[in-house]
Amino acid sequence: MVNLLSLKSRFIIIVVTLMVGFTVFGAKTYLAMKELSVRGPVYQQIIQGKDLVADILPPPEYIIEAYLVLLELSRSGDATESEALLKRFEVLRTDYKSRHEYWLSQNLDAAIAKPFLTDSYLSAQDFFREAEAIFIPSIKAGDSESAEASLQRIRDAYYQHRKSIDETVTQASLRTQRDEQQAAQEIESVNLQLAGVFGGSLIVAVLLTWLVARSVLRQMGGELSYAVAIAGKIAGGHLNSEIELKPKDTSSLLSSMKTMQFQLREQIDKEAREKAGFARVKMALDNVTTNVMIADDKYNIVYINHALLEMLRGCEKSLQLMLPNFKVDNLIGANIDEFHKVPGHQRRLLGNLDKTYKTLIEICNLHFTLIVNPVYNENHQRIG
Repeated sequence: MVNLLSLKSRFIIIVVTLMVGFTVFGAKTYLAMKELSVRGPVYQQIIQGKDLVADILPPPEYIIEAYLVLLELSRSGDATESEALLKRFEVLRTDYKSRHEYWLSQNLDAAIAKPFLTDSYLSAQDFFREAEAIFIPSIKAGDSESAEASLQRIRDAYYQHRKSIDETVTQASLRTQRDEQQAAQEIESVNLQLAGVFGGSLIVAVLLTWLVARSVLRQMGGELSYAVAIAGKIAGGHLNSEIELKPKDTSSLLSSMKTMQFQLREQIDKEAREKAGFARVKMALDNVTTNVMIADDKYNIVYINHALLEMLRGCEKSLQLMLPNFKVDNLIGANIDEFHKVPGHQRRLLGNLDKTYKTLIEICNLHFTLIVNPVYNENHQRIG
């Protein structure tokens, strides 16, 4: 089916395929970027998950749960409950220390680092120090007055810590907002760049395909099917077919085929004329009364005219007395060495021959006058 399409149609199919492929690629890339971009569906799910955990679990770096444990401990009258609260307080103390060390290793902005890593940490240290040094020992000793006074100092430290945490949240929210805006701008810029690359690639692909198609068509000189048909006619010996060329076309395949067709026709006409000339020469040689024999450059007999054949047939039996293998009917294709006792001498004589050589030969009382002429081609090369 494809073979029925013109070359131009095939290239159009290639271009359309490229355009469809690039368009699908571009659309998939855009949708993926939109899906994964800041404020996109995937991003919103991640933020939702973090917000959900943050709304359910109290953060280790915010000592509100530790403060709540101390409040419950101040009102607990059960030894078992108090023991559980003390263990929970120790866990929260350890978690706070671990998370604080983690955040110290992070490269936070100065606007966040001061309230978070310095101010809130100092008030938290006052909080834990007061709880461990005064409040908890007072609770264990049953000194409610000392415990109440210590709890007031703990409350002051907590509120100071809360103030620093509120400032940290404010600064973190501002940074998140800035980061989201910057990320959105960068994604928009990347999308524009991708669109530019996509559009440029598509244009370049179409342009290159068009240039290649134009170049191929120019080199072909026409449709591929037309060139195939012309080649088939030439191969079939139809050398008079008209080959249509575009104006000023002198270098295309069709132009070369037209030149080849003309040269083949000229060569065939020339060979026909030469063949007719050779036929006339052969006919003349066949019918002259002079005996004529022709051998090639390897001394193989390639021609004997009628007069010589008749003469040799008349003395064939006499010649066989000296040359037992001599048969007139087997002469064409035979080598003249077979008719000489010393072939080497004969070859040296003929090999150096550059002009007419004449001699007399006597065989069984038969006398022959032999005239030998070298034959040269137009390049003066010995051919017989």
